Amino acid sequence: MNHDYVDVARYNMSLTLRSSLEGMVRQDEYEADHVSNICVAYRVLGICALLQKADVEAFAGQLCRSGQARLHLLSLAKTMPLPAERLPGSDNIGFSDALAAGDLVTARSIARLSTHRHLEGVEYEEDFLFA
Repeated sequence: MNHDYVDVARYNMSLTLRSSLEGMVRQDEYEADHVSNICVAYRVLGICALLQKADVEAFAGQLCRSGQARLHLLSLAKTMPLPAERLPGSDNIGFSDALAAGDLVTARSIARLSTHRHLEGVEYEEDFLFA
């Protein structure tokens, strides 16, 4: 039995990524959840590449993908009716990942399309302000 927690995390996130990508193809009401899961999966897979192989390029590539997934969701919100509570400003995983990877074009686009006001009852104001 393998007890390498990084291997376990990589395996679990690979399953999450596959399931969420399949969910996005369906374009159902859970689109925002699928993209959030994809962002987290790419982030964790990048961290695994960094921890297991010291592969900085793979790490940055996965973080870029996370940012691009968030940007995709925000772009969809312009044409697809998504309730505001599905897109809180405090959900900044893709934004911070794009910044960390040096993908400033994606980070700027995410910032431009993200909400600029706190969603009362959906997120804590301090979480929104931190993001």
